[in-house]
Amino acid sequence: MVVGLRSVHESDTRTVQSFTGLLLNKVPEVTIYFWLIKVLSTTVGETAADFLDTNLSLGLTTTTLVMAALLAGALLAQFRVARYLPASY
Repeated sequence: MVVGLRSVHESDTRTVQSFTGLLLNKVPEVTIYFWLIKVLSTTVGETAADFLDTNLSLGLTTTTLVMAALLAGALLAQFRVARYLPASY
C-alpha cells in the first residue's frame, strides 16, 4: 500500500489498524438495545417536532430551525468526545 510518497511497512500497518480500532471505539455495538433506543429516539424526536409545530404554533420553519439546532448540538457533543460515551448519544 502506498501512502503519500513512501510505502507502508508492516509496523505502519499495525499503527493504522490500531488507529482504526480507536475510531471504531466511538461506534456503539449494534445490539437489540441499540435498535430499541434508535426506535424510541426517532419517535421522541418526531413527537417533539409535532409538539413544537402544532401545540406551540411555531410553524414549520421555526420548528425546523429548532430541531436543526438540537441536531447540530447533539452532533457537536458526539464529535468532541474521544471515545464512545453513551450519554453523548
